[in-house]
Amino acid sequence: MLLMFLIKIMRFINNSIRRSGVAIVVGLLSIFTSHADTNAFDVNAVPDSTPAATGLVGFEFTLNQDIYLTQLGFYAQSINGGDAPHVALLDVTSGQFNPPNVLYDTGNLNTGSLVDGAMNYFSVLTPILLTMGNTYEITAPAYFAQQFDSTAGFSLGGAIQTIAYEKGGSWNGWDAGNGVPDQIYDYTDQSATSPGAYISADFQYTPAPEPSTYALLGMGGLAFTFLRRRKAGLIF
Repeated sequence: MLLMFLIKIMRFINNSIRRSGVAIVVGLLSIFTSHADTNAFDVNAVPDSTPAATGLVGFEFTLNQDIYLTQLGFYAQSINGGDAPHVALLDVTSGQFNPPNVLYDTGNLNTGSLVDGAMNYFSVLTPILLTMGNTYEITAPAYFAQQFDSTAGFSLGGAIQTIAYEKGGSWNGWDAGNGVPDQIYDYTDQSATSPGAYISADFQYTPAPEPSTYALLGMGGLAFTFLRRRKAGLIF
């Protein structure tokens, strides 16, 4: 099967060389990197309530494979001009600490582009590698939140292994000066809300390529070099 796959790549390369040098690069990249983003979780139910001032809530998770996080989502519900919602990605493998171990923070999202009553996704620009074996959490303030008494109507992305929806007992806001979660917030105060959930953040991801994929890409590149030199009459 691997041999047949390589033969197909060789044929693709040979045909692409006849057309243009750019076509082969684009073609190879599309073979190995064309993945649609997947939501970490989807909510297929109507919230039981949308309470006000619920504070900081989070979604903690582990993975069954390495992934690249591509977008962070914030659920906007009755945001006003004075609110400064952020979504943060934390590494909580060793637990919750103050200050938190922040891997990424969106900064203030209240710039006029938020759509109320919807999950708003924002690109992290450079995808962030999250690895199987670590524990992560995304957090966001919920001025109003979707509250569910049960997560029975939820579905998870295939890479998500374990989950916990969490909520803090208190919230002291965000530090708008440096764009990271406020250091005075007690992250250790968060606790699981199972069997229910408060929703204020989600994320999207794409699976990280397997090592064998990189190997095939390398072999394809070598084949490209070989055929290009042969075409130019440099192989004797």
